[in-house]
Amino acid sequence: MFEIVFNPDEPDPTVIQLTVGILRIGRGAQNDLILHESSVSSFHAELVRLEDGGLRVIDLDSSNGTFVNGDRINRAVLKAGDRLMFSCVQALVTFRQEDAADLWKPRLQTLAQAVRSISARP
Repeated sequence: MFEIVFNPDEPDPTVIQLTVGILRIGRGAQNDLILHESSVSSFHAELVRLEDGGLRVIDLDSSNGTFVNGDRINRAVLKAGDRLMFSCVQALVTFRQEDAADLWKPRLQTLAQAVRSISARP
């Protein structure tokens, strides 16, 4: 399972597990993940789970850009260890292999039920 770790260099980072097909990220309240940072566009980017299990990031014509490992992108396939930036908000892509027992546990909370808000930290 892919996870996105926001503010990964801070003592208390925020971890989002990507269990859904599309996760829309931006400053606007209509996004799945709201980033409270003025330099982030209202609809900044999307993270898309691919049929083969991979993960793609797509910039939604944001003003200040989406970056993968320091390079501004329009779209890119991500891998574990990639560093993302949505304008100035930093994130790290990680991959956690689920144990066989975890596959049978019911998912009590989906991302749609657990919308989170994240702020950039200085």
